[in-house]
Amino acid sequence: MGLRQRIIVFIHDLKTFNHDILLQNYTDSSFMSKTYFTIDEIVELKSIEINGMSLDQCLNNLIEKKSSNGCNICSSHDLFPLYERYFGISKNDCNNKNIKSARCYWRLWRENRFSELVKEGL
Repeated sequence: MGLRQRIIVFIHDLKTFNHDILLQNYTDSSFMSKTYFTIDEIVELKSIEINGMSLDQCLNNLIEKKSSNGCNICSSHDLFPLYERYFGISKNDCNNKNIKSARCYWRLWRENRFSELVKEGL
C-alpha cells in the first residue's frame, strides 16, 4: 500500500511539475528517484509491461522520439499520462483528499528512509 501512495505523490508532482522535489536526486529524464522510491523499486517499476512493452522501453522510445524532433520531455504532458497508465492510477486516485493522504505517508517514508541511511552510514 505504501508504494502506491508514493506513486500517487510522484505522478502528482509530475503533473504539476513540482521542481523543488522532482529535481532532487533524479538520475534520468524519467524523474524517478530516491526521493520517491528505492533503487530496487525503480528497477521493478520500469519493468512493468503493457502490451509486451516495458515502461523502460516506452520511456526510451519517448526520449528518442522527442530528441529526434528537437523537443524536450514534458513532465505533465508526456510522463504523467504514461505513468498514470503503467501504474494504473485513476483520476480519483489523484483527487485532493487522496493526494493529501498520500503526501503525509510519503513524508513519513522519506523521514524513516533518511534515518535508516544515516544509521547505515550512507
